[in-house]
Amino acid sequence: FSPIDLQVISPSGKRAGKNFETGELYDEIPGAFYTGYHTNNEFLTIPNPETGDYRVLTQGTDQGGEYRVEIAHIQEGKTEVEPVTESIATFTGMAIPDAITETTATVTDTAVTLPEATPQDTTPPVTTLTIDGTQGTSDWYTSTVTVTLAATDHEGGSGVEKTEYSLDTG
Repeated sequence: FSPIDLQVISPSGKRAGKNFETGELYDEIPGAFYTGYHTNNEFLTIPNPETGDYRVLTQGTDQGGEYRVEIAHIQEGKTEVEPVTESIATFTGMAIPDAITETTATVTDTAVTLPEATPQDTTPPVTTLTIDGTQGTSDWYTSTVTVTLAATDHEGGSGVEKTEYSLDTG
């Protein structure tokens, strides 16, 4: 089965797909068809979509795993001689059981687009430790000691989210 369940919210707030809280199905978008979430591949079709930003929510299933969502905007030609045009936007992810993620898909009269992906920062920040106090012999301190951790990210990094520490290997 698919490692995710799917829910789509239209620009006007109408929903189609799985209700993550109840397990029931949303059927608020006129004409929308959802294959359901007990399938290997899930399909959700929205004829004549509104223009604007659609929220695409995914929820990891019990098994989790890698997934790919492909969004296609198909536009018929206005006359018999005009070609059908198709715009495709794809995003991927790693499903974690019960975790919900959200992506925005922008639909225009002729295309669908996703926000540009933010490159992942895989270089950890550097943390320095400074100790303040009165030092005695053999690296022992004879006063109250203040330990300060300061983390700095590399140039072009995404910033420091947090600093963690452990005492006595624990």
